[in-house]
Amino acid sequence: MDLYMRNGRKSQIVKELREDIYKGRLAPKSRIPTRDELQIRFGVSRQTVQNAIDVLVRDGFLRAVRSEGTFVMDEPPHLCNYGFASDNPFSASRFTHTMQRAAMKLVENGNVKFSFYCYAHGSIDSEGYRRLLEDVEARRLAGIIFPFPPEGLWDKPVLKAPGLPMVSNSRSENESIPQIFFDHRSFLVKAAAFLAAQGRKRFAQIGSWLHRKEMEESISYLLERGLSAPALTQACSPTSPFSAYQAALVLMELPANRRPDAMIIYDDHLVETATEALGKLGLRFPDDLGVVAHCNFPDRPVSSVPVTRLG
Repeated sequence: MDLYMRNGRKSQIVKELREDIYKGRLAPKSRIPTRDELQIRFGVSRQTVQNAIDVLVRDGFLRAVRSEGTFVMDEPPHLCNYGFASDNPFSASRFTHTMQRAAMKLVENGNVKFSFYCYAHGSIDSEGYRRLLEDVEARRLAGIIFPFPPEGLWDKPVLKAPGLPMVSNSRSENESIPQIFFDHRSFLVKAAAFLAAQGRKRFAQIGSWLHRKEMEESISYLLERGLSAPALTQACSPTSPFSAYQAALVLMELPANRRPDAMIIYDDHLVETATEALGKLGLRFPDDLGVVAHCNFPDRPVSSVPVTRLG
């Protein structure tokens, strides 16, 4: 039997045993058939059976106990190992960094595991995507969490795996997978109510709106309540936080009768530089200006002035 044939038989054994485990025909902690039985079942050599078992042991599906046999793991990967996949480095965003820390806390406190994949935007050539695809095809994941919509992957095999739970933690026009995301309107309502209760009327907004619709909704909401004007809304780049520094200065340089007495900062990436600018203006806080800022707890951004954090 040539090498190609042997590898093909080994792959077939791996696939069938893995499917038996995945579909519950071989339950966690149960003993799998003996090597002799597997030899007969697949019509292969004992070495080919052993090579297949070695693959499943390596992948976390099986464990061998000397003199007792080979058993399905108590918690095979398709029941406890979750994928966390992002098209940006996890350290590049407070959101993904906070989620990664939360995931590792779950690992410390229980039997759940996480595998992290960083793939270039929509690129199937990146190492992160290749690892993700391999683990999906090998049934090594219980589900996949995308902190941002998997743009560029909608037509890729990773998102077409049957029966594999997936969720995106950001809003997307593509609703192929479930979405659980930051409620922009709820944040606005709570922030506005808090500041309005202090008697404030002129609301400034600084945000990194990815969807113009959200910006327009926030302006409309405040205008309906007589709390702001479109000119007091500034969109900034989350990848260039210094733009928030400049926006804060521009907003506070308005004439006294138009200068904001309240400010809402929608993105915690912008908090540090926006408040740095505010701190240099000689304002009294909260007398002259009340500030509410978004926060991905527990990763609080540095603030140069007193702020109320929501998140």
